[in-house]
Amino acid sequence: AGREVEDSPPKGREGAAEAKFSGAGAIEDEDSGTEDEEELDAATYDDATRGRIDSVTAYLSRKKWRKAVFTEEQIYTARRRAVTLLATTATNAPGALGRFGEEHDVDMAKRAIDALGRLARGPKAYLVLVNGGPRAAIDALKLYDKKEAVAVACVGVLDALLRNDSTRARFKRQVRFRNVANALSVAAGRADAFKVTVATASALWA
Repeated sequence: AGREVEDSPPKGREGAAEAKFSGAGAIEDEDSGTEDEEELDAATYDDATRGRIDSVTAYLSRKKWRKAVFTEEQIYTARRRAVTLLATTATNAPGALGRFGEEHDVDMAKRAIDALGRLARGPKAYLVLVNGGPRAAIDALKLYDKKEAVAVACVGVLDALLRNDSTRARFKRQVRFRNVANALSVAAGRADAFKVTVATASALWA
């Protein structure tokens, strides 16, 4: 029994030491967690800052690159090519691309005609007039006469060119203008396309 009493203090000291050691470990774990959080915040801040710097650098590079490389003549040439490409795309016959299918060709034609219509209603309407816009609208109106959405878009291009002050006089002097009334009359004569009839009536009185 005496030995047990004598041995008890060392056990108490060892227990206190173990408790102290475990407490120190807990403190170290807390400190390490704080450091990890600080490192994470720093990394996030660095990524955000780096992203903003990259965005500003890219913007300045694009601005400088455009000024250094492209002239006004080159930009005008690129715009002409874009309008010509839209006009060519709009006049592809249904199923001409083959592997994509007729529905894909119809969708592409409608998108191209819609783009020409937006340009014809804006300050760049002259580019549409002299780069195949009227021809594309008339030919697509014949190719896709049974597709109401495409037909309405085609009539919209012609209507926009006739109503735009910068293109009206020049359009009426073109040889192709003689075919406009005939194409619109044929489109308006379809009894199953009310929207096309309304659009053509608006264009005929433009």
